[in-house]
Amino acid sequence: MTKFKSLKRSTQAIIIFILLASIGIAAYAASILWATAHSGTTLSKEHFLTVELSGSSATGSIKPGGSVSLSPAVTNNGDVDAGVFIKVTMPEVSGSAAYVFEPDSSWYLVEDDGSVQIWSYGSDSALEAVSPGSSTDALTTSFTMKSDITGAQFAAMSDVDIGFDGYLIDYAEVDGYDPESAWRMIPQV
Repeated sequence: MTKFKSLKRSTQAIIIFILLASIGIAAYAASILWATAHSGTTLSKEHFLTVELSGSSATGSIKPGGSVSLSPAVTNNGDVDAGVFIKVTMPEVSGSAAYVFEPDSSWYLVEDDGSVQIWSYGSDSALEAVSPGSSTDALTTSFTMKSDITGAQFAAMSDVDIGFDGYLIDYAEVDGYDPESAWRMIPQV
C-alpha cells in the first residue's frame, strides 16, 4: 500500500509539474512569439467635390431631323457649395455641331468650338452656387439632329453620339468670378 500511495503522490506531482511547466512555457512563448503595437494619426476633414451627371444617356437610332430626349443635369455630391459646368460633345458636320437644342434659361454658353460646347450654371456674369446634395436644372430636354444634313454628310458621319461631362468647382474659390474665368481654373484633362 505504501508503494501505491507513493505512486499516487508521484503521479500528482508529475501532473502538477507538467501544468506549471506548461503555464511557464506558454507565458514565455507568448512574450516571444507575438507582440502588438498601436499607432494613430491626427487628421482633419478636408472639403471634397464629387459630381453626378444624370439624364444624359439614351439608346436607339437617329436620322437628320430626328430628336432624342435627354435632360442632362449635375448633382453636387460633395460637402461644399460648387459652381457647375457641363461640356457637351457632339459630332460635327461642315464645321458645326450636328445637333441643336434649346438650353434652359439657367445655363450660360461659356465656349462654343463647333462640336464642343461648355455651359455654366448661372448667368453670364456669375456662377450659381449649387449646395451639397442639390442638382441643377436640366440643360435641355431634347437634342435634334439638324434637318439640313444631306444624305452624303450623314453617311460620312462615323459617330452620331452626344457626350456629356460634368464639372464642379469649389464655389468659395470662384465666387465673384465670371464663368469664363472660373472655367479656366479647372484643370482640363
